[in-house]
Amino acid sequence: MIVRAEYGIICNKEDEKELVKRINKFLKNDYEYRKVYKRNDTSISAFNYDYYYFQFIKENPRWYFDIYPNEDLGGKLKFDNQETQWILYFDKQNLSENTEIQNQEVNLFFEKLINAIGYETTLLHTYKDDEEERIGNIFDEDE
Repeated sequence: MIVRAEYGIICNKEDEKELVKRINKFLKNDYEYRKVYKRNDTSISAFNYDYYYFQFIKENPRWYFDIYPNEDLGGKLKFDNQETQWILYFDKQNLSENTEIQNQEVNLFFEKLINAIGYETTLLHTYKDDEEERIGNIFDEDE
């Protein structure tokens, strides 16, 4: 089971509004959740993004996801994949605290989310248990 990963969304940069619209429709219609939030925060990444979108659930089964461009404002690519314009990061949090049914629900949520995006996706990176920081985090020693 993939717990934390980043998927490339193969679309154009200009597809941002349609991408967000599709995700918001999925969140509302399938789960009655609020839409994704747009956040202007440059303090968590070595990349220079103007903003990103995110959504999370605080109670079990907890999860988090965000969507941001592959290319930052300075033209720096996070993943060397030219056809990937947007990135979906997700984190299925505290799985050990969940029941088996809750874990199945979280897995199904992310499967449905990826399908709802409506664009081809490609798995770019699966995080291992010992990878505490995300690729490109300002605390990442490889940067």
